[in-house]
Amino acid sequence: MAGCRKSLMDDHLSTLVDRCANIREFDASDCNLLTVDVIKILTGLRELEYLSLSRCYNIPVYAFMDFQYMTSLNFLDIFGMLSDSQLKVIVNGLPSVGINKFINSAVARPTVGTRRTSIWGLRTRD
Repeated sequence: MAGCRKSLMDDHLSTLVDRCANIREFDASDCNLLTVDVIKILTGLRELEYLSLSRCYNIPVYAFMDFQYMTSLNFLDIFGMLSDSQLKVIVNGLPSVGINKFINSAVARPTVGTRRTSIWGLRTRD
């Protein structure tokens, strides 16, 4: 779901969580329409181990503290949103969660090659 800047909204994630309750990894980075309400929705994922909400600017910093009640959550990436002092508060408030441990996203994103003949560095046309 990462990169859905102007299309992914809280109610979409609510539907996803209702239909796919066993999600273990989820990346919603750069989804600028998500709000504080998405935190409560995501806490419904009882098996969620990894979550990335990097650059989801409409989610206030204090909301991330609600993840302290998610015993399954091991890693939370929230790059590009916090000052150093805010990050320290989150790290201290979520001691069992690794914060910002994965700099590179696992989401495959295509790169446009010269003359649009490649994707991820592989030729698509002859």
